[in-house]
Amino acid sequence: MLNRLMSSVKPRRPRKPRSSRPRTPLGANGKRCYVIGDVHGRFDLLDTLIKSIAADIEERNKNGDMLQTEIVFLGDLIDRGPQSKDVVEFVRQLRVENGRTHLIMGNHEEMLLKGLYSDARLLNDWLRHGGAACAASYGLAPQKLLGQSAQTIQKRLRDTIPESHRNFLRHAVQSVIFGNFFLTHAGVRPEIPINKQSGKDLRWIRNEFLESTADHGFVIVHGHSPRPSVELLFNRIGLDTGAYVSGVLSALMIEGAKLVLFQSKTNETTSDETTTSVDKGPVELKPRAVSHKPHFAAS
Repeated sequence: MLNRLMSSVKPRRPRKPRSSRPRTPLGANGKRCYVIGDVHGRFDLLDTLIKSIAADIEERNKNGDMLQTEIVFLGDLIDRGPQSKDVVEFVRQLRVENGRTHLIMGNHEEMLLKGLYSDARLLNDWLRHGGAACAASYGLAPQKLLGQSAQTIQKRLRDTIPESHRNFLRHAVQSVIFGNFFLTHAGVRPEIPINKQSGKDLRWIRNEFLESTADHGFVIVHGHSPRPSVELLFNRIGLDTGAYVSGVLSALMIEGAKLVLFQSKTNETTSDETTTSVDKGPVELKPRAVSHKPHFAAS
């Protein structure tokens, strides 16, 4: 009897292992998005980059590819570089035909705003971590601010930085979802659902996110952690190329499954002057080993 039962049981075929190759992420249907990494006060690079993006939009529109266009800044417009005031004013006034712009709040904007509106004691740290260059761009002498009382620094900054600039930064968002892409400043905490992420992690997280090989449910497009080149991994795209020190500002165009990289670069000339130019070309996401340590000062 037992032998008959055993002979009637058909052996199960072993399951084929699931492919580890990531799915192809897609942008939002019927839209195009340009995502710009950490500017950090480099208006010269931003100006050249935006002109190249505008030309790209015009060319695509001429070819009949007229999609709603989003331009998203990943935060850290300010600090470190010499032209924070010019960058904020430019982005504040930037308009896109048949589209809109978004500013995501970076940790540097957060530090400044907390110091201006809640805890003035943070401003000395802000000045020492790149804020001095920002203050100087608004006409304040950083060396005269350092060492002053927290309340004095706060008052000087609030009296000097235009209310229109402060309000613009205060209305920055935490993230933008574009199809299968989640755009935020620093990254996400692995294993936590996207809708449960804390603002602190979105603006400050580093190693736990950078070292993760988890599928976060979206491809995370982020800045915050500078690298010598753009990182194009299956689960994240890092666009911070340390513009303030490297002279390279990076942006990514997302349209359907197409990804196009734009890089505005500083070029040295024989007359000790500098010019800027833009490189542009298609890229792909490629699984690879994750590098762990920033090659520049932490953003």
